[in-house]
Amino acid sequence: MVCLHAKTKDVIDGIKKGLENDGMADLAMKIRESGGDDDDDGDGGSGDGDKSRELGRRDQFHKTEIYLPVVLWAESETVRQLDYEQDILLGLDWRAANLDALAEKIPLDTHATETQTTRIGMADGTKGEYFPTDTPQTRQDKLSFDPVYATRVITDIVPNPWIARALVGGLLDSLRARGFDDDRLGALGGLILEALRKHLLAERDRLAESQFIADVAAGKIQFRLRTDRNNWRLPHSMTTELPKTAPQMLRDDGRHTEKSLFAPVYQADFNQAEREFACYIDEAKALQWWHRNVAKSGHYFLQGWRKNKVYPDFIFALDCKSDKRRLVVLETKGDQLEGNLDTAYKRKLMERLSESYQFDAAIKAGELELVGEETEIVCDLVLMSEWKSVFHNRYLVMEATGG
Repeated sequence: MVCLHAKTKDVIDGIKKGLENDGMADLAMKIRESGGDDDDDGDGGSGDGDKSRELGRRDQFHKTEIYLPVVLWAESETVRQLDYEQDILLGLDWRAANLDALAEKIPLDTHATETQTTRIGMADGTKGEYFPTDTPQTRQDKLSFDPVYATRVITDIVPNPWIARALVGGLLDSLRARGFDDDRLGALGGLILEALRKHLLAERDRLAESQFIADVAAGKIQFRLRTDRNNWRLPHSMTTELPKTAPQMLRDDGRHTEKSLFAPVYQADFNQAEREFACYIDEAKALQWWHRNVAKSGHYFLQGWRKNKVYPDFIFALDCKSDKRRLVVLETKGDQLEGNLDTAYKRKLMERLSESYQFDAAIKAGELELVGEETEIVCDLVLMSEWKSVFHNRYLVMEATGG
């Protein structure tokens, strides 16, 4: 039984390690072995680990109100959280999509789909006697390219069917101008649709980013601390499913973390890289507090020009020497994910939001009044190999020296 338990643990550790390497550390932390050391009642179940319970803030932060800006849509009298479908996707100007480049990439002389048929006959009544088989014949199916079907295939990318149909028509016109006849379009229909979808996904992100930037400049998209309650309020308690006896996180000096907003801090809530980072910043003199954000509904997120929300890994406050108060919203990535599309997007979004951040200093009668000092919000992404160099110099040294 002990050997089986060890093997099961090795399998679980392997799965979690693979998820972490693929950038899905939050999913990895949700995988836990049932039973085992966390079972307090001895019945083979997971004991207290199956029961959600609340963790409170540390005493010194119990009365501290913490607000963070969210990405808002603000037009006329409307102020609400940015909605990707309504505010980004439906507003894209697909007339700016470049389909000529796509038409040039589809080769005219590529091989079309072919099928091979063989007809076999078998005699009746005589065991083991067969009719001769026909010689295998290879033929090319006669297919036609259906623009209506093609339109349906891309409406998850281009929601307006009229615009989608116009894009399909424009691509067909460009292909015909290159010499594609109806037979060739039909024969290469699968290839054309696959290439069209891939191209439109890239064009959607390009157009969305351009529109996002333009709307920020026009004040329609805002990222600022406001005085009208349109901020995210960091809660005073959080839930955990870990038992009270679960191992707590220890720093290199052997002490428990001291500056986490909530306590206690359980080791199983962090992957290895996050544990090292959290313990490192916990010892920084410039740090007031830190909080590990969770990638699920109800927790802090940033909405950008892509559909999926971005849940930053850490939020922390720095004790600045200047008059400004600084809150840092940080996304961390493993080095193996540097350069991939998701990392590049998140880095760019963090930079855009930091650049556009403004503090709404006007106090409106009857509305929420923020703390008097001006607050600076910085959004950033660092690789896990950078936090002892780039991160340290960018935040901890500057604040400690009053820079």
